[in-house]
Amino acid sequence: MPCRQQDYENFDKGGPGVPVLTGEIFPACPQLLFLIPKNTAEALQLVYKGAGFLQKGDDSGAEQAFRRAVRTDKRCFVAWKYLTEFLATHERTAEALTCLKHLVATADLDAANLLTCGEKSGYLKQYAQAKDLAERAMQMDASLRNRAELLLAQLDGIDEQWESALGRLNFILRTEPENIEALDLRRKCWNNLCRLEEELADIAKLLKLKPDENMHGAYLFKLNQAAHTTPEKLFIESHLWNLIYAAPLAAKIQPHRNIPDPKRRLKLGYVSPDLSHHAIMKLLPAAFDRYDKAQFEVFAYSIDTKRDESTEAVEKMADHFVELPPERETIAARVRADEIDILVDLAGHTTTESLMAFALKPAPVQATWLGLMATTGMTTMDYFIGDQHIPRPGTEQLFSERVYRLPRVHSCFRPSGDANIVRPPCLANGYITFGCFNNQRKINRDVVKVWSVIMHLTPGSQMILKCHGLGNAINQQPLKEWFDEGGIALDRIHFEDRSANIEYLEAFNKVDIALDPFPYNGGTTSQDALWMGVPLVSLEGRLAVGCAGKNILSTVGLPVAASPEEYVTLACALAQAMPSTQDIRVRVHMAMKNSALLDEPGLMRALEAAYRDMWTTWCAAQ
Repeated sequence: MPCRQQDYENFDKGGPGVPVLTGEIFPACPQLLFLIPKNTAEALQLVYKGAGFLQKGDDSGAEQAFRRAVRTDKRCFVAWKYLTEFLATHERTAEALTCLKHLVATADLDAANLLTCGEKSGYLKQYAQAKDLAERAMQMDASLRNRAELLLAQLDGIDEQWESALGRLNFILRTEPENIEALDLRRKCWNNLCRLEEELADIAKLLKLKPDENMHGAYLFKLNQAAHTTPEKLFIESHLWNLIYAAPLAAKIQPHRNIPDPKRRLKLGYVSPDLSHHAIMKLLPAAFDRYDKAQFEVFAYSIDTKRDESTEAVEKMADHFVELPPERETIAARVRADEIDILVDLAGHTTTESLMAFALKPAPVQATWLGLMATTGMTTMDYFIGDQHIPRPGTEQLFSERVYRLPRVHSCFRPSGDANIVRPPCLANGYITFGCFNNQRKINRDVVKVWSVIMHLTPGSQMILKCHGLGNAINQQPLKEWFDEGGIALDRIHFEDRSANIEYLEAFNKVDIALDPFPYNGGTTSQDALWMGVPLVSLEGRLAVGCAGKNILSTVGLPVAASPEEYVTLACALAQAMPSTQDIRVRVHMAMKNSALLDEPGLMRALEAAYRDMWTTWCAAQ
């Protein structure tokens, strides 16, 4: 049985189960068994018996049968294959590697057997051997080429040779356009090459062939980054996701026992997989250490989070810190047992399993806040917490949730370091430096077209692009291509990889003007820039994620562009004024410092009033 891509991904979790393939163990006509040597026939019978034990969950019986099979016929390829798979999937790697040697020795120069050995070698991380066996098998039997190319593409992916893997996968998909494994691996290649449009196209094909809640959720998240996604399309796709995966869980929803008293102390639960070193932790602290303890009891549900100092800080601040595995039933059961009154999602479609717990409605009132500014599509999610700008007024009907607009900006920013405000670097450089430190996947061809116009209109200007992965030439390639299309010499574009927090903040001192991507604006990155005194140019969009720039800039009293033309005009005007406005960075920093973005008590009073209002509405309905 071929070792699939998901086998590699799941290896650390136990890998795939050993298949029960009677057609592989026995000839097409069992009556011809007498033609097989007696010891081989006995070995095959034992393998079949072992497979039966596996079906019944008897691992011990299966292992004994497989071991008896290889002792009965030491040259039985099928017996060694099943024993190797059994040991590998039970994470007994050293024993599996020993069996793999016997498996390869019994392949007998049969192309199919050699390829099977290659697949098992890849599964056991013997990559050089896997590649050699796949190439030999392909040369011996051309009919095995697609299967061999798939294995070689998997190996290319392990080596991060994404372009090579793409070539192999494109070859397979020309003759097998619905090959799910090839499509799945190709969309991962597109992801690693930051080719969003191509990745979305392959995910759409995969979802038609094999619906999957996790992949569909990832599709919804990535749609927010695509240049031409509309709120209407996002709503339709989110509604479809809910119909297929979340709504069918409604039968499992249990009655709530919460006492419908509108004035009593409430239990709040926050659910997040990101209570660690994550951007959202610049926005969350107020929710855990500024709340009114007389009115609210706070539970932090940390879902499959790798612990660090941020995790420990939340653990100290919240009344209850609960670590849970990413399993919807487990999450929902714990929330119900804790008798949570209002449950708040902090991730949206950036993750799926914890979001699916909300489909079980473990709390009487459920809301989504901060994690992803987009509708979840869920009928069990009661509220989307926004403000006057998020989501864009006029798009409320494209949310499955009731949009609850806070009377102030919907979040607060806690800086991750002190701001060392410097003079604009153009005063020493003699030219303007634009910069964008956002995730590369927010930067599309349309964004680079607009940036290229700005750079043409600002002679001598430079651009710094900094984020995780941009130290890698492969990740730089699409950006270089787009700037080249815009007529910008590549020696004007400078790439930097992610750096530690202090170095990251100090990198803003090399930037005169920060340029916000669109349609998915920056969030904490934009606020980092303003904190360091760097003026920001942003374009308002129709998606909720495209309103973040306006939300931030209007809060600090700065303008935002309503069109690409205005975006260009604002950037160029700032560039012209910069050399004669030497105190601009101090003014921007002070505007940020004195804004509602740093008013944590104000945020919590508004948020707690919203929670009380939501709860009162629920009580009235009882």
